[in-house]
Amino acid sequence: MRCEVSDNLVSRAEQSRAEQSRAEHLDIAKGIGITLVIFGHLSQSSEMLRILVYSFHMPLFFLISGYLNKENRTLKKLKKDAVSLIRPAYIILGIDTLISLFQCVIGVDLWPDRKAVFETVILYKGLWKNYPIWFLMTLFVCKLLVVVFGKKRCYGIALVCAGCCILNLNEMLPAFWLFTTISAMPFFMFGMIMRDHKIPEVGSYKSVVIIEVWGAIALFNGPVDMYQQDNGKSWLLFAISGVLGTYATIYASKWVEKRKNRVALLLSTIGKNTVAILLTHYYLCRIILPKALQVMKHKEVYNSIIFQLFVTGFLIEIYFCLFKRRKESAQ
Repeated sequence: MRCEVSDNLVSRAEQSRAEQSRAEHLDIAKGIGITLVIFGHLSQSSEMLRILVYSFHMPLFFLISGYLNKENRTLKKLKKDAVSLIRPAYIILGIDTLISLFQCVIGVDLWPDRKAVFETVILYKGLWKNYPIWFLMTLFVCKLLVVVFGKKRCYGIALVCAGCCILNLNEMLPAFWLFTTISAMPFFMFGMIMRDHKIPEVGSYKSVVIIEVWGAIALFNGPVDMYQQDNGKSWLLFAISGVLGTYATIYASKWVEKRKNRVALLLSTIGKNTVAILLTHYYLCRIILPKALQVMKHKEVYNSIIFQLFVTGFLIEIYFCLFKRRKESAQ
């Protein structure tokens, strides 16, 4: 009897360590992903880099979110999701509204009409400026569907969504977070499949082949944008490049985790705070930085890849220091 109890305790301890390790490398993967999000919002001048980044960075987040999503979620837990996802989105919308109204007061913009006010409230154009928060709203809808309809029915919903995307029906819809669920839901549910059926790991040689295939498919498919409902040449190619890019990123994150160095700590810390970075980086990348360069009459610097890489690294380092200090002060 004591042996059985001891074995159970050891088994639970090993399971706990495995789950902790799994969460750690997924945090690193999210850290890589949010770094690419920042770079993607800076690298508008480099078509090839933008294609490669956009081919998988948003599918990566939906796949990991699906992987970590628990099937037995209750309405109480869904309310917590609403607090952690929807509330920050509307806090940022409030900031956007204040900025827009200030610009109206000083005469830079026209005062919004009723249509603009309505579009602002539903996070569709209007006074909304911080567009990346569409991800939070779409992710909440994916989680809501699983709670309401259950996992098995959501597999069917995901297949219908994938069919609509393959037929390019989603491209007929405007860029709106609710409609983006159509292209996001298949990735989210595939993440849940990855959790239920362990995906076999491959060696270094096969990983290189996967990366090469991902790059070739992404470049062939051309520019994509999940939020803008842009599938490239084919949504199916976008889905394949999204899955392959995510797999390569997770494989790389496991390698980084084993190093246990500062890079692993940085990416893990960044990955644990992706929502905060998602909410704030866009102001820096698309509003403050371009305006500052314009005032200094160095606007052309913004299109330099070296400058974009430097700014991306600098912002990630600043975020890391802030989150690290906050953690230390909390302890």
